[in-house]
Amino acid sequence: MALLGKWKWRLGRDEPGLWKEVLLSKYGSWRALDRGIDGNYDSWWWRDIGKICGGRQITSWFDRNIIWKTRIGNKIKFWEDRWADETPLRDSFPRMYTNSILKEATMEEMGVWNGD
Repeated sequence: MALLGKWKWRLGRDEPGLWKEVLLSKYGSWRALDRGIDGNYDSWWWRDIGKICGGRQITSWFDRNIIWKTRIGNKIKFWEDRWADETPLRDSFPRMYTNSILKEATMEEMGVWNGD
């Protein structure tokens, strides 16, 4: 389980690699693992990572045990990822999340950040 979780973690990092480019070209994004496995065209390896990391569950063990460090904010989902506190903002502010038209937005898309 730890090894498969490490592959998902490595896909989300900024480090380059041919293996990563191949996977992203085939599956679109490492976040595709959060949506679950969609078809028969996925490799067994990709399916196993999706199952181990929670697949279509709202909160998987992977997501519960990772906290994002904010940098540019282009990979961190503003409402769904845990970056400001122990809980995602959608859980801390459910009414604001319900009214938001940018539920899938990243931090980068939600505003301008000046260092702090």
